Amino acid sequence: MKNEHLNHYSIKNESHLRPLIEDNVYCYYDHIRLHSALGGQTSMEARSE
Repeated sequence: MKNEHLNHYSIKNESHLRPLIEDNVYCYYDHIRLHSALGGQTSMEARSE
């Protein structure tokens, strides 16, 4: 988990943290972040091939 993603929020408890983590994993990590091991593609792009 990148620290920069969570620095924008004031986290109060686990129920507030869980959606932030899910958003980071499902939106950023799978759809936006490029992976060098996948040839510069996102996880979703590599899965669709």
